Amino acid sequence: MIQMNLRYITYKYGKCIAKTVLSEHIYDQVKQSYYNFLNKNKTYQKKYSRYKSGINLFIHNTQNSGGVVGSLLQEALNIAQIPFRVIDLGNPERFNVRSNDDDLYNINLIVLHAASNTKYRLPLFNLNYKQHYNIGYWAWELSDVPDEFYNGLGLFNEFWAVSSFCANGLSKKVKVPVLTVPHYSSLMNENILSDWKRYFHINEGVFYFTFIFDCMSFTERKNPDAVVEAFIKVYSMFEKVGLILKYIYPESAKDYIDKIKSKLKGYENVFYFENFMTSQELRTLISISGAFISLHRAEGFGLLPLEAMGLGTPVIATEWSGNMEYMNHKNTALVGCRLVPVEGRYVGSTPGDGQVWAEPDVEEAVAYMSRMITDAEWRNSLISHGLETARFFTVERTGQLMRERLEFLGLLNGISQ
Repeated sequence: MIQMNLRYITYKYGKCIAKTVLSEHIYDQVKQSYYNFLNKNKTYQKKYSRYKSGINLFIHNTQNSGGVVGSLLQEALNIAQIPFRVIDLGNPERFNVRSNDDDLYNINLIVLHAASNTKYRLPLFNLNYKQHYNIGYWAWELSDVPDEFYNGLGLFNEFWAVSSFCANGLSKKVKVPVLTVPHYSSLMNENILSDWKRYFHINEGVFYFTFIFDCMSFTERKNPDAVVEAFIKVYSMFEKVGLILKYIYPESAKDYIDKIKSKLKGYENVFYFENFMTSQELRTLISISGAFISLHRAEGFGLLPLEAMGLGTPVIATEWSGNMEYMNHKNTALVGCRLVPVEGRYVGSTPGDGQVWAEPDVEEAVAYMSRMITDAEWRNSLISHGLETARFFTVERTGQLMRERLEFLGLLNGISQ
């Protein structure tokens, strides 16, 4: 016990020093190496030998962002040649009826947003979690995690966070390893629709700014209001400029969407897409856009701007939170911001709790939008660097990160690649 406490104290103070002197990416690499050092004599092959090597993947089988995360993980595990089975977090009854020990693996990988009810659903599954190595695939959009969201995390042996931003927030309070296993660009290798003008009924020869969001992911956080405000100012400066707003679950924010439509009433070349799209449709919509814009207040990772980069569409985005995992001033028109109190406007926040998020500078966004239209050389430079970034954040890289970690822990016995 004394040894464990000394190790933890050393880790906490060493981490403070490292975060002060190292860049975020270098710090994350050093942190992962440190965890490897701490665990160098740990092998879980024998401890979790009751079940065959592989992963029980707990995901949300939905069409929203939670479902996208599940799809990304499945593809990464396939690429890494790690056996897995999918368990629907929304249907424990089906699992309990149909499953037996022969179907299970030694590792549980559980998609886990900080504010979700996943922690409370896990006991509904007929599983002895102590007989599995439990990994939480963690996402949270603010820099601090409310104390109430730590309840129920004791069963996890470690966490894989979608970004260093998420990892840093969680590692402030948990005593198990927190590593970064990021999302990746998944739309690069598909064709686009050749008759997109007729398909989407939009005009050619217009410079479109596109913003895509999920209304159930809190419109206050996604902040389409700022995009609309910036567009209206740019509209007054240029003749052929348009706005594409693609969103899902509008019924969950009907009054909010109605207000946005009211603000944009009378403006030409404004299009709304409320339906779910196939990956080809989404890829096409992003590809034909002049620029992708996200003036968010907070993101855990921000997958769609990375997808835009991979499709050769330049990006304008707020310079804060999880999107900084892959963004810099070479590949993104980064919009400055002020950190302001959340004041209860997001899940888990209450007035006066000290939580902050970004308030992007709309005037700076307007300047970048104008430059996107007029400065082709700068725009092409963003595109070039964005494509380079997307080629780094690949399914192969994410799959290899997973495999290397699990091999190091001795949890993939007998599974070759």
